[in-house]
Amino acid sequence: MLLNISSEYMGSVLQYRFLNGILRLLSILCVLSLFACKEETKNTVPTSEPLETVLPVRDSTSLPMIVAHDTSVAKAILKDSASLLDTLKKSTIALDSSASFPLVVLRASGSGHYSVGESVSLISENHNDSGMCFIGWKVFPEKYKDYLKVFEMDSAHFVMPQDTVNIEALYRSCYEGLESVKIGNLLWMTRNLNVWTFKGSSCYDDERKNCKTYGRLYDYETAKTVCASGWRLPTDQEWTQMMAFVGAEESVRLKAKQGWADDGNTPGNGSDAVGFQGLPAGIVYEGQYMYIGYHAYFWTATEKDSSSAWYRSLSYDNVESYRYYNFKSAGYSVRCVKEDGVKPATANSDSAQ
Repeated sequence: MLLNISSEYMGSVLQYRFLNGILRLLSILCVLSLFACKEETKNTVPTSEPLETVLPVRDSTSLPMIVAHDTSVAKAILKDSASLLDTLKKSTIALDSSASFPLVVLRASGSGHYSVGESVSLISENHNDSGMCFIGWKVFPEKYKDYLKVFEMDSAHFVMPQDTVNIEALYRSCYEGLESVKIGNLLWMTRNLNVWTFKGSSCYDDERKNCKTYGRLYDYETAKTVCASGWRLPTDQEWTQMMAFVGAEESVRLKAKQGWADDGNTPGNGSDAVGFQGLPAGIVYEGQYMYIGYHAYFWTATEKDSSSAWYRSLSYDNVESYRYYNFKSAGYSVRCVKEDGVKPATANSDSAQ
């Protein structure tokens, strides 16, 4: 492509030089003609006719020569030549600027004019507060979709082609396809949340397939804000009330019927008696991913202190659930809740048992 642009540019330069040579030649001919005509008119008897209308002839076969006062033809030639050269200059300038093309990016950063081959960074907007989650990119014309290289769910690089391109960041409802079940007085989501965020969340082992199966792992501060409008992170006390409603051996009754490890002695899968469908998403702590297939950890909205918060967990080898606290930087699963016409319980971090 760059070779084609260089070839067109060199062709334009050659045309410019050729026409410039013609213009110079025409100028020399005009000067010689004017000089010859001036010498001839010295011996010409003046007439009452305007000189502009007289065309002196040497003989019946010779071509007419331009009279000294008739400069309109020379001026026309000069004007036409100058106009042609000006056109050529403009076309050359247009060729130089054609290496920059517009990129229009909707609902993400990156719009502008870029040169061919330039790499453009695209970053999607944060729509978590609106309940909309980023799901991918759409490129038009579609033939340039391979020019887009996705590095993270939120960002990509686009290599600019020699064309105008439109790119749109696509979003959907964060809760599209998710269902809830009423347990006690609250509606609980039946799957771990898988809402992408700019920071504070990740897929287990940074593998997207794990997000699809187990949901994302969130640090505490992100977990508090990731639920869409109308939903929220349940408090520690609300977890206690839910466990009481489920009854004895709540871990077995909350775990999904498949997906849990089996050590040969204790069956890891649960009965999913209330439709909670708990999955062993594991955790991420200090950069280390652990326990996928064996344990499920869920943040509560209740802090223990400024650096830690309470969580609940389910285990493959225990029929009871577990309650404890950890640093807010740990990455756990999130289940959002929603009131079902009942005022939510008030959090009380240390009174819940």
